[in-house]
Amino acid sequence: MKIILNKTLPVTIATAYLKLEKETKRLDIQQFLQDQNSIKDPIVRNRIREYLKTLGLLTDDGSLSSKGNKAKNSALVNIKEEGKYKVAFIDNDMVLGNRIIELQRENTQNATKEFKQFNNFKDRVWNAIESENYSLTHNNAYIEIKNKDKINITWQSETPFEKDELSYEKELLRSKNKQSKSKKISDESLIDAYISEIIPDYDREDGRLKVYFDNVQHNDQKSRFIANHWNKCRAWNGYSIKLQDIALKPYDLENATKWRDYLVAEELKKNYCSNDEFKNVVSDIEDKDAFSEFKQAFGKLTSDDFAKEYHKEKVIFWHLTAPQDLNPNEKIFENTLSIQEGELYSYQEIVNDLIDSYITYKLVTYYDRYILRDIQQQKALAFMDCFDSKNKTIITNKKESYKNFSQSNQVKVMDLPTKPPHDRYLILEKENGDMICFTMTNSLDYLHFNKNTNITSKQTTTVKQTVTFSKIGIQNLPENIKNLVKGK
Repeated sequence: MKIILNKTLPVTIATAYLKLEKETKRLDIQQFLQDQNSIKDPIVRNRIREYLKTLGLLTDDGSLSSKGNKAKNSALVNIKEEGKYKVAFIDNDMVLGNRIIELQRENTQNATKEFKQFNNFKDRVWNAIESENYSLTHNNAYIEIKNKDKINITWQSETPFEKDELSYEKELLRSKNKQSKSKKISDESLIDAYISEIIPDYDREDGRLKVYFDNVQHNDQKSRFIANHWNKCRAWNGYSIKLQDIALKPYDLENATKWRDYLVAEELKKNYCSNDEFKNVVSDIEDKDAFSEFKQAFGKLTSDDFAKEYHKEKVIFWHLTAPQDLNPNEKIFENTLSIQEGELYSYQEIVNDLIDSYITYKLVTYYDRYILRDIQQQKALAFMDCFDSKNKTIITNKKESYKNFSQSNQVKVMDLPTKPPHDRYLILEKENGDMICFTMTNSLDYLHFNKNTNITSKQTTTVKQTVTFSKIGIQNLPENIKNLVKGK
């Protein structure tokens, strides 16, 4: 997620007498800290040590301080300096305060008494003129104001909010003949400390923004839980707020229920669903990461209740009720195998009951639109491990992230065809070319495994959803699936 803040800020141009520390790369100091005996003369070596103590790189007993360790590893050393500078600073912003954003060294003439005391500079200097990082060793300074100006700033940061970037469109300390250029400053994050104020509805734990379902206007945002742009945040301390590439989740249980029902309805606009298939659609949707905190609180959703709720939506109503009387696709089932909820099974035991598992198959293909989560990928690989074949393929949505599939060299993954059916299919081809096809009423989630379990094909566990495998003829396989299989 990226946060972008915008605001027009008053700035002051002034001459100031400052006491600073500047982070500078000193290779000579780094070399000495890495090997102090490289200086052979003990008198010179001790003088260098005393000097490094004044810089805070060595402690009183001569051992390395935390600053010394940093210098030893990176050669970066904070060197103190003081004198007269030309500065441009943000003037009394509610968040940034009086913060120097441009800094140029002036000649050292004129005593500090000619300047008025100014006590409120922020420690950290954001210097757009030079790349060195400055900080003030004393917040109080002496300044002589030259003039006032305004800049429109863009202040932004991206998760995990470790670095901020501030930019504006003109150079404030340019000479008269020098062309103005836009300036950009990068420094350690300040936004990070204000996240809960800037976007109170952002959940840092899961990196999602809590939103009301009715505020999500685009279907793509509703289905993917991702918004490329989100401009519905209230202003914060005068800053306008825009968010980009933000993960979304429902604001509360009421909104989560509306969101879930919407996704179920969208699925029913595209596919027929029997009672068992409807349960699986609901389960797949409730398993989405954005619903994780609401999953246990969701009320039970039945196909009958949903049909009553959407009886005016003709397509949804028809796709839900027609399979109860007459399957519109008219699949002819040759034989079935039902595994009941509460029984103990492994994937291998199910496959053994389903087919002659000792046969070597020329081709094994499993089709399922929704192999999304990490554990579902593990289950799919365990299921495919039940078959003896050198050519195993899973057809699913390749737009998702598949780290488990990518780590497997045993299974090929193919993308979904256009207008992918919701059913699940297992297609087996024997060495003689004969094809065996099955549909199943549930995804591979019908077997329950505890989190962090190493899922295998032979691991016995509880059946959490009744599942029925139905053998069908190859002629009853959807054409787009049939074409994918035959095209291999």
